[in-house]
Amino acid sequence: MYLANFIQPTLAQRAQYPQSTLIISLTFFFALMFWAVMALVYYSLRDRG
Repeated sequence: MYLANFIQPTLAQRAQYPQSTLIISLTFFFALMFWAVMALVYYSLRDRG
């Protein structure tokens, strides 16, 4: 006999997925890091030439 048969399902308090705020902030962070690395590479190559 399973206990799940006697427990009524409940609604979630908040959605776990998708976490759009986290996804947007991580995307912005990694885009900023990518831009910073590319800018440093560009200026490094420009100084050598």
